Amino acid sequence: MARINKLQVRNYRSIGGWVEVAFPETGPLVLIGENNAGKSNIVRALDIALGETWPGSFNPEDHDYHQRVRDSAPMQILLDVDGIRHMRRDLDVIQISWRYDPDEDRSCAFDAMLSDGTSAWMSNAEREQLACVVVGADRRLSYQLSYTSKWTLLSRLMRRFHDVLIEDDDRASRLRSQFASIVEIFKEVEQFKGFSEGLRRMAGEFGANLTYALEMDFSAYDPSNYFRSLRVQPTSDGQVRSFDELGTGQEQILALAFAHAYAMAYGAGEAGLVMVIEEPEAHLHPLAQQWLSRKVHAMSEDGVQVVVTTHSPAFLDLAHVDGIACTRKPDEGGATAVVQHGIESLVGHCRALGADKADVDSLPDFYAASATEELKSGLFARVCMVVEGPTEALALPILLEACGVDVLKAGIAVVSAGGIGSIARWVRLYTAYQIPTFAAFDADSHDDKDGVKRADLLTSLGRDPASWEVPGEPISASETYAVMNPDFETALRALFPDAYAAFEGEARQKLGSNKPIVAREACKRLAGVRELDGWTALQMLADSIRALLPSAGAVGAAAPGSEPAEAASVVEGEDK
Repeated sequence: MARINKLQVRNYRSIGGWVEVAFPETGPLVLIGENNAGKSNIVRALDIALGETWPGSFNPEDHDYHQRVRDSAPMQILLDVDGIRHMRRDLDVIQISWRYDPDEDRSCAFDAMLSDGTSAWMSNAEREQLACVVVGADRRLSYQLSYTSKWTLLSRLMRRFHDVLIEDDDRASRLRSQFASIVEIFKEVEQFKGFSEGLRRMAGEFGANLTYALEMDFSAYDPSNYFRSLRVQPTSDGQVRSFDELGTGQEQILALAFAHAYAMAYGAGEAGLVMVIEEPEAHLHPLAQQWLSRKVHAMSEDGVQVVVTTHSPAFLDLAHVDGIACTRKPDEGGATAVVQHGIESLVGHCRALGADKADVDSLPDFYAASATEELKSGLFARVCMVVEGPTEALALPILLEACGVDVLKAGIAVVSAGGIGSIARWVRLYTAYQIPTFAAFDADSHDDKDGVKRADLLTSLGRDPASWEVPGEPISASETYAVMNPDFETALRALFPDAYAAFEGEARQKLGSNKPIVAREACKRLAGVRELDGWTALQMLADSIRALLPSAGAVGAAAPGSEPAEAASVVEGEDK
C-alpha cells in the first residue's frame, strides 16, 4: 500500500531551514505545539504536494515565503514514499519533490525520484495512488460529501465504484435501462416535462451555428460515472436531514466515519489514503474527545495514515511516542522547529538523565500507564513546572501570579506528578521534547526516607546528588528547581508565621479538611496581603520560572542525515 515515510519542508511560511517530520509505522502522526508554532503550515505543505489542487499550479504569494523574502532559498517539499509506481517508467517512486524557485526557468517543478536514481515528472497517475484529504477546522463535511471537485472524498470513491461497475457490460446495460425508467417517472410531473423539452429546444436554437451541437436534457445518471447520481445524506429517526441541521461536532465525526469507510473499502489495495484532521477536539466535550481519539487511533490501524493537529491531550498516546511531533518556535517570532523522537532516541535521552533501567520494550507502556490528562498537558506548555501533588498544583499558581507570573497567560503548566518519586520521569519526558522544565519538591518527603527518589530527581535535572545539600531556607529556588523545607505547607507557615496558619484555619472551617482545597483558599487570602514579610523567597521562585520562558533560546538540532525514527528530527536552521 502506498504510504508516506517522511516529510521535509524548507522556506515555506513559518518554516525557514529544513524541517523534517517522520511518519510512524503504526498509529497517527500527532502534531502538537502552541498556537502559531507552525502545525498548520506543515499540513499546508502536505496538501500542496498531495491535496486536491495540482501542485504545479501553486503560485506562492509574498506571505508564503519565510519572512516574506522571495530571493532566499527555494521553497521545497520532499516526501519519502513507498508503494507508488511511476506508470510511464514502470519503476518505484521513492521520493516526491515539489520545488518553487522564481529565479529558475521552470519556476515550479513537481518530480519523482525513481528507484534507479533518475527523476521523472509526476502525473496524476502517480499522485492518485496516494490521496490526501484535509478535514480542516471548519469541518466542511458537506464539501467532502459532494461532487464539487474530483478530489472530494465522495468523488474519489464513486470513481472507483464506476471503474469496477463498467467492467461488466451486461451490468452497465441493465443499469442504463433502470435509470431510463426513472426519468420517465420524473416526466409524469407536467411542469418538469415542459421545462425539460423547452430546455432542449432552446439549447438547439442557441447553438444552431456552432460546429458541435449540444443536446441538453435531464438524466437520472451520468454515463461517465454512474455512481455520481448517488448522494450521501444524514438521517435522524428514519428521516433524511440536511447538513445544515447537524452540529459542528456531528459533522466532524461523520466526516471521519466516511473517511474510515473509504479506507476500509480500498485501503487494502495498492492505493493509500492520508487523512489530515485539524483540531479534532473542536466543538466536542471532553468525554467525546477521548472517544474520538480512540476511533482515530483505530482508523490508523485500518489502512489510513492519519495526521492530527491538536491542542488536546486526549489525542496523545504515549505508547506511540514515535507519532508525537512537537512544533515549537524556540525564539520569539522565529522559525518553526520540530522535535520528534523514536523510542530508541527517547530511551537514550532518559538513560542520559539517570533512568538506567529504561528500555525500548517497557518505556512506552511505562509512560502510557502513568500518564494523566494533566501530565500530558505539559507537552503543550511553553514551560512546565512539575510538582509533587495536587496541593502545590492548586496553590502555587496563585502565589506565582501574586509575584507577577500569570501561569495561564504565560503558557506555564503546573502539573502534579503524584509524588516525589514520579517527578524525574516527567522531567525526562518534557526535556526530551525540549520544553523548559522546572521541578518543585519537598526536602523531607514522607515517602522518601532514604533519599533515593530525591537523588533520581536531582540526576534528571543534571545535578550531582552526592554534592547536594538540603537548603536551610523554607523555600529555596535555583534555575531549574525549588525546594520546600521540609514541605510546602510548613514552609509557608515559616515564611508567614501568623497569617498563613490563620488563613488555613479559616479555610478548614469554611471548606472542610481537604488539604489541597484548604491550601488553595489560604493562598488566595495570602495573595491579598503583599505587605507581609516572606514574599522575597516566593518572588525568587517566580523569577526563576519567568527566566525559562522562551525568548532567545535555541533548540538543539540533529546532525545532517540522522535518522528521525531513532533520533530527534531536524529543526529549523539546519542546512540540508
